[in-house]
Amino acid sequence: MANATVDEWVKETQRRIEAVVKTAVQSVATESNKAVGAGGQMRVDTGFFRASQAGQVGSMPSGETAPDKATAAKDKATAAKDKATAAKHSKARDAERKKAQAVAANEVSFKLLAWDLKDPFYIGWTANYARYREMHDGFLKTQTQNWQKHVDAAAAKAKARNI
Repeated sequence: MANATVDEWVKETQRRIEAVVKTAVQSVATESNKAVGAGGQMRVDTGFFRASQAGQVGSMPSGETAPDKATAAKDKATAAKDKATAAKHSKARDAERKKAQAVAANEVSFKLLAWDLKDPFYIGWTANYARYREMHDGFLKTQTQNWQKHVDAAAAKAKARNI
């Protein structure tokens, strides 16, 4: 009987550890992808960079490295329009940026669901200028340096949900 109790306690402890680690990693991903205007460190122009965030088990994420030419041309054309039209398009772009941000966060979340903690988990951006931006803005470095803050918040969430 005692052995079954210990086994159950170990399983619950492992489940709690996994929940805290995955929640903390998700928090790092979310906070590192937060725009300057929203209190983060990531500069946002077209939203491509933020949308290129990905999570990957075992290796750095890869994918589309540059925005397509049509998107870039559209952004330039929109910027050249008169003030009223630009304001209208600005609202549409803001909505698209928020949608892209949500897609990037969901992509990381889906990868985290399948993650076995024995393997390394990578958060990265596939945009070809990601290293340059990280070097100058430090959005990921700052969040990894605050790892303990993310773990503490994740542990508090787990306790609140009675995990």
